[in-house]
Amino acid sequence: MDPKHRDRIAFVRICSGKFERGMNMKLSRTGKQFKVTQSTQFLAEERETVNEAVAGDIIGFYDTGTYQIGDTFTSGKQLFEFDRLPQFTPELFVRVSAKNVLKQKHFQKGIHQLVQEGAIQLFQTVGFETYVLGAVGQLQFEVFEHRMRNEYNTEVILDHIGSKTTRWVKGDSVDEKLNSQRSMLAKDRFGNYVFLFENEYAMRWFMEKNPDVELYNPMDDHR
Repeated sequence: MDPKHRDRIAFVRICSGKFERGMNMKLSRTGKQFKVTQSTQFLAEERETVNEAVAGDIIGFYDTGTYQIGDTFTSGKQLFEFDRLPQFTPELFVRVSAKNVLKQKHFQKGIHQLVQEGAIQLFQTVGFETYVLGAVGQLQFEVFEHRMRNEYNTEVILDHIGSKTTRWVKGDSVDEKLNSQRSMLAKDRFGNYVFLFENEYAMRWFMEKNPDVELYNPMDDHR
């Protein structure tokens, strides 16, 4: 990959049937059709165009931000979708901002593209609208900081806010007055409401005081 161009590749595993370059395909998540004209395969540092692939092969599609981890692609009239992949529940959190305010364009592009890869999760606090990153380990923040600096030419400031207990809100609305220091209200990158609780005790206290607010952990669906 040429770091000067920051081209993006979405890796796809052929599960059944046969792939042919130029064929019409459908993205199940959106229902939109598209034609694959650029498909590639890697061998060490070399890459070559793939014209055909069969079940078991892994190929790459050039991506401009259309694809997401866990997407299902189909051909023909029949439309189906594999079960979604489990989404990790982050445990460590940092507030993140651009060190140089003149680099906001690079910062916005970099943070949204890296979050799409799934290694970290992005939240935007309600009210203050600051960016918060969530991860399961410190190394993920260090990798993010390194890639922002080297791939997007942007230095970032990471303000550690410690561990949190994270729960999503069922439904499309929530009383934003419930936002507090112990129960921080935010939205994930898909616009869903999320509470970042100070700890398990704060979460239980909140649930007792607000029984009408239904909370859930996405990992519970995969246990």
